[in-house]
Amino acid sequence: LKLIDIEAFFRAAGLKSINIPASVTIGSHAFHSTGCSDTSLFVSGQTVCDCVIDDSCVTTSGPTTIFDGQNYTIQAPDVTFQDANGQFQLDFLYKVGASADDLRFSLFRTGCENSNVTNIIYDTTWQTVDNSVYSKEVSINKTKIEGSPLVAPAGGSKGFSAGSLNFCVKAEALEETISVSFLKTEVSLTYDLTDNSFSVENNNIKADAIGNETSTIDVNYGVGACRCSKEAFVCISGPSNPSPVLTQNELIYICLSPNDESKDDVDISNFKMNFVQNERVVYRAAEIGSSGEPTEGSLSQISSSEQTYKVTSRVVTEIFEGGPSFNVTGVAYLEFKSRRLLASVG
Repeated sequence: LKLIDIEAFFRAAGLKSINIPASVTIGSHAFHSTGCSDTSLFVSGQTVCDCVIDDSCVTTSGPTTIFDGQNYTIQAPDVTFQDANGQFQLDFLYKVGASADDLRFSLFRTGCENSNVTNIIYDTTWQTVDNSVYSKEVSINKTKIEGSPLVAPAGGSKGFSAGSLNFCVKAEALEETISVSFLKTEVSLTYDLTDNSFSVENNNIKADAIGNETSTIDVNYGVGACRCSKEAFVCISGPSNPSPVLTQNELIYICLSPNDESKDDVDISNFKMNFVQNERVVYRAAEIGSSGEPTEGSLSQISSSEQTYKVTSRVVTEIFEGGPSFNVTGVAYLEFKSRRLLASVG
């Protein structure tokens, strides 16, 4: 304040108290006909209380309000991933100011504007850990990953076997039902189902022989491989049932499928298969295909039934000349199953 202008408080009968800064210029008749008959009281640097000069009534701080001490702040959430018996979920833990009555949680596509997240993700009810901490679970429907607008696939030969699920969450601190503050968080969950090694070892060749199946899978989802027959897509070899000896000019049949722990959730989308002898690849029976499906070797054929692939292949001469046995090894890409449900109407 630099100036109290001419007649600023003219005839302000209710004015009896005022604190006038020392640097203020006062215009003529600025305090004429106020509640104080003595206009000489109103000079720069003076404090007037009830028409008496009195410095003791100076207010040194602003008045308190109902907003003092209120806290509706939302801290960035702690987000953790869980695989609960095959059910994927993300746990969000929020710390919120003590003034909030509740916390509202909403799911959006990236950018937090479009709320159409289809049916790939859905949230549960809040769990209040304590008065200022809230927990929320977001479940992920794995069967909806392929083709979902929320999923960015790796593309190429991996297709939907690898990629990321991307979405946005909005948390709002509430006073009753009114949103007082909010926090938006972008979430990206990456997955890769392409690192699934398999092997069928010690395929004996006395001029021909095949040994036992051995699969070593150390990932959440995996594949199994074994010797199978021309007629069926089931294993004919195992620890207690050795495979028959493989002779020259005979075909070998290798079956590949998701293992028992994985078959409810995933299918094989692509794979490669090699015949290995003395730690060297002698023949490539199948290769990762760029179109998203495996490609056959020149002496191989690929067929399938439900979740199982069968590779039928000749055993090249070099294998018979290289030793008494060989291994079948490879890597399979998996993808989450897309379940299609049919309903009758009538």
